[in-house]
Amino acid sequence: MTFCISCRLTQSACICEFQPKIDLLSKAENPFILLTHETEFHKRSNTGWLLKQLIPQQICIEKWQRRQAVHQYCSFGQDINQPHRRPILLYPAAQANHSERVFDCFQDEWEGRPFIGIDATWQLAGKMYRQSKWLHDLDVWSVALPDISLFTLRRGQKQGACSTFEVVCHILQQRGSAEVASQMMQYFELFQKQYGAS
Repeated sequence: MTFCISCRLTQSACICEFQPKIDLLSKAENPFILLTHETEFHKRSNTGWLLKQLIPQQICIEKWQRRQAVHQYCSFGQDINQPHRRPILLYPAAQANHSERVFDCFQDEWEGRPFIGIDATWQLAGKMYRQSKWLHDLDVWSVALPDISLFTLRRGQKQGACSTFEVVCHILQQRGSAEVASQMMQYFELFQKQYGAS
């Protein structure tokens, strides 16, 4: 069986011709660093890869390493050791270790700083967070997400847990790019439909 190298669906189910043209490259935008568990690189259902196809300027996919510090990851050409470039971790408040640095809304001083998202199953994401002590030093944005996820390609996951793709779209919507987020979600739904047929 032959798979498309872009959308990772079978050639007969390929959706690349329907991919919306999106340009989010702006100084006001916050790029995303996806710390991805090694098992996700082999899964065609991984949604971080789909994000990279849609908004490549804003997405940096990095393989998670337990002892690798933040400055060793993708920096989008910037020195993220500098205070004004320190990344913001996207993570649930209830599971974060440092409640005094957890915020439930976007802070003005975060403008232009990269977001870090943990791209893995919810079970593995918790393990990755606990084992990466340097993540505990970052500000955390505990994003309010919808109670119901539209992601249907994984079984046995946390009830209502959103995929990485949905989290990013929700943030784009909150940050004033609602139309872009809507276009992306339509493509996401098409991806899931065709995935089931491939």
